[in-house]
Amino acid sequence: MMKIYIAGPFTPTGDPEEAARQMHMNFMRAGEAGKAILRLGHLPFVPLVAKHPTAKIPPPFYNEYDAKWLACCDALFLLDHSPQSDKEVAWAEAHGLRVFYSLDDIPVDGARP
Repeated sequence: MMKIYIAGPFTPTGDPEEAARQMHMNFMRAGEAGKAILRLGHLPFVPLVAKHPTAKIPPPFYNEYDAKWLACCDALFLLDHSPQSDKEVAWAEAHGLRVFYSLDDIPVDGARP
């Protein structure tokens, strides 16, 4: 059973009127990936939860928060590229963590319903 960090974009880009929709879609994708990883028998960590506006966590704390959790994980799953997620992938690779780019690449370990 691996602890798998889910990296992906949070900050919306482009049209400010689309920001709320983009943010929502990023959260939904991360949540769906987390559920899929659970079904594969692993423990997902979804750092986007702390970045939700309702969490009221100061933005400067995010990177420290993410780095501490990433250091505790066995692997990283990349949902999509962003400046921060690319840094997380680079850190994971430099520290010997497995990096998965597709859910199909994550091995099953006691699959859950």
